[in-house]
Order: sequence, then C-alpha cells, then structure tokens
Amino acid sequence: MLTHYEVKAGRVASAGLTWFIIASGPSLTVEDVASLKGQRVICINDNYRLAPWADVLYASDPTWWEWHAERVKLFKGRKITQDKEAAEKYDLEYIESREGDGLSRDPAYIHRGSNAGIQAINLAYHFGARRIVLLGYDMQATGGKSHWHGKHPGESNDYSPWHKWVWRYDPVAKDAQAMGIEIINATRETALTCFSRKPLSSLLPARA
Repeated sequence: MLTHYEVKAGRVASAGLTWFIIASGPSLTVEDVASLKGQRVICINDNYRLAPWADVLYASDPTWWEWHAERVKLFKGRKITQDKEAAEKYDLEYIESREGDGLSRDPAYIHRGSNAGIQAINLAYHFGARRIVLLGYDMQATGGKSHWHGKHPGESNDYSPWHKWVWRYDPVAKDAQAMGIEIINATRETALTCFSRKPLSSLLPARA
C-alpha cells in the first residue's frame, strides 16, 4: 500500500532544529556517523548500514530499493522515495519530485536536482530544519573511489558523473541563504564550494 509523505507532521515535530544528512562519499568515516547518534539524521542510500538508528532513510532510485528490499525491512525509521512505483511495491512513503533548480518551497514536492543529495536537503527543509549539516558529500573521487561502500551491484566501474551534479548545488545555496537556512558542509574531502565549511566536531553538542 502506498504511504504518502506527511510534511506537516514533520515540520511541527522538528521546526527550528538541525538536521544532519549522510551521503556516501568515500571520505565518510564510521566514527563520523557514530557521533551523530541522538541527532536528527537523514541517511541516503547505503548509509542505513552505518546508521540503522537514523530518523529517515531516503533513496530516489527504484533499482536501489530492489537491491536492498530485504535488508531495509529492519530499518525502523521513515523510508521515503520520490519514485511512486517503488513506494507502492515496497510500502514506502512517497514524496513527489519535479524538475527544477534550488529548493522547492511547496511542501507537496521536492526538486529533483539530478541527485539524491539535493533531494534530501529539500526534504530536510520541508521537515522544518533551519540548519542542515552535510556529511559524505565528496562529489569527487576521494582516494580513487566514488562511494565508501564501493560499487553498487552490477556496476562495471566505481564512478559517478559529479561534473553533472556539482553546479546544481549553487541554486540550493542561494535559496537557502535567501530563506535564512544555514547549510554547512562538514564533509572531510569535498568538491562543493557553495556551502560554508566546518569540522563536524564543532557542530555537535558537548558530551557530558
């Protein structure tokens, strides 16, 4: 059964809070992910394997859901996709996506932006985030790899077309600034230059 994404509940629950988004760049470390436990977290694609406690698992690609259909059944958080067929087949929450640059202000849909990293940022905005921290957004072949987990099933090489994606983040940064949303890139190694950079340790509350 198709479960629709409920943006209003999300905004009420998390308005004004910081959301952390974990992408799959090769500079991501297990220690980085572990330090986010207890924070509001969206994990993209395979990162549910490192953060099974995350609030949200987001993946846009129906093929990815097919590959991980059995394993993600153990994930207890919200599972959201922009692919309607995958939502129906795997009982996921569905958020409509439309082509467009920057961030969709309309809570009924997100902008596609050519990759799941932008879609997850738009999702966090719809959840009411006023600060969004990015991890694993390398957007480059750090250490000769495109993902920390290596190739996806069936891939002949470990490659992603970053040059087609990086420029799509510029309108996102401009929209966020205009709306008073702070986006910080805490990725260890990154080709993205449109967001401010800070080390992850400086963005986490001090532990007692």
